[in-house]
Amino acid sequence: MDSVSKYISPIILCCSGRTDQQAKQYIVDELERFYKERIQSSDDVISQKALEKINGDDVIITFGHSSVILKVLTEAAKKHPKLSVIIVDSRPKFEGREMLRKLMRSCPTLSCSYVFINSISYVMPLATKVLVGAYAVLANGHVMSRIGTAQVASMAKTYNVPFLVCCETYKFASRMQTDSYVSNELGDSKQLMNINNRAGPLSDIASRPNLHVLNICYDVTPPDYVTGLITETAVIPCTSAPVVIRVKQQYNIVNMKPYA
Repeated sequence: MDSVSKYISPIILCCSGRTDQQAKQYIVDELERFYKERIQSSDDVISQKALEKINGDDVIITFGHSSVILKVLTEAAKKHPKLSVIIVDSRPKFEGREMLRKLMRSCPTLSCSYVFINSISYVMPLATKVLVGAYAVLANGHVMSRIGTAQVASMAKTYNVPFLVCCETYKFASRMQTDSYVSNELGDSKQLMNINNRAGPLSDIASRPNLHVLNICYDVTPPDYVTGLITETAVIPCTSAPVVIRVKQQYNIVNMKPYA
C-alpha cells in the first residue's frame, strides 16, 4: 500500500476548494485509473513475459497462492500440454489449496502435484523453474512475500533452480529491510496453536504469560536467491529496484492529471 498512498496523496491535495461530492468522484476516478493501468494491465503483460520463460516440458514449483502466478500457469498449461506444476503449501493459511482448486478448475488436464513445505527438498530436484508472487520489492532488492518463500528460494539456490518472482511495479517500495522482524504483519497466534480447529502441540503456550507465539505473515528473501523479477516493464535483477522506484516516482508526477 506504500505506492497507493504516495499516488493518492497529491490527488487529495488537488481536491482543495472543491465540494465533497466532486472530490470524492475525482478520487474514485483516479483509483480506477490506477487499478486499470498499474494492476490489471500489468498482470496481462507479466503473464506474457513469464510465458516466454516457460518451456513445454518444464516442471514448475510455485508456493502458496498468487493471482498473477495463477494467470501465468493457466496460460502456460494451454500452450504447453506437457507442463507439470508442483504446488508447495504451508500452515497456517494453506493458500496452496485454493491455488490447486482454481488451477484444476481452469486446466483439468494439467499435471499438478501438491506437497507441504517440509517436502521441498524432495521435490526441488525435479523442478526446472520456481515461480512465485510477491507482497513487495524493497529498495535494497529484497523481496517480501508470504512466509516460507525465503525457504523455497534457499532450496532453489541450493539445487541451482531458477527462482523467478512475478511482481507489478506498484509493489516496489522505497523502504529498506533485511529481515522479517523490523516491520511485518502479524496474524492470529491461534492459527499456529490449533490444527484443523483442534488443539495442537502448542495449545498450552497460551497459559504461559511470559511466552508469546509470533505468527509472522511475510518473510524477506535476499536478492542473491532471486534469478530475476518479471515485471510489466522488463525482466530485471533485484539490484534494479531503486531505478524502477525512481522512474516510477517521476512518472507519477508527470502523469498526474490536474483536477478539471
